[in-house]
Amino acid sequence: MKTWHVEGAVVAAILALSTYLLTPCRTEDWLAAAAGQMDFHYMIVATRLDEDRPLPKDGEEASLLWLTRYLLLKEGLWASAFLCAGLYPPLIAVGVFLLYAPWRKFWVKVHPKKVL
Repeated sequence: MKTWHVEGAVVAAILALSTYLLTPCRTEDWLAAAAGQMDFHYMIVATRLDEDRPLPKDGEEASLLWLTRYLLLKEGLWASAFLCAGLYPPLIAVGVFLLYAPWRKFWVKVHPKKVL
């Protein structure tokens, strides 16, 4: 079993449990949880692509900084919208989404990729 399988299963369990416990289990609650799961898988792929990318060239660092800023702003706005709408599963997904990159950096540091 690959690391991303375990990570995806943990996130699915968190989102399913939070949907079941924190919402009236409407269709939109489950759809929001599913969207959060897909958002997480998107982040997994994006993070893996970033890990395999060569170091930034001159001028690319500013773009990467803005990419991070926009990500944080976007997720902050989504979190505010979900909180106002009472949609707690995607609110939790926002937190998972934002915590994944630091978690992945830690994981790679502890378990470096094996080069064949």
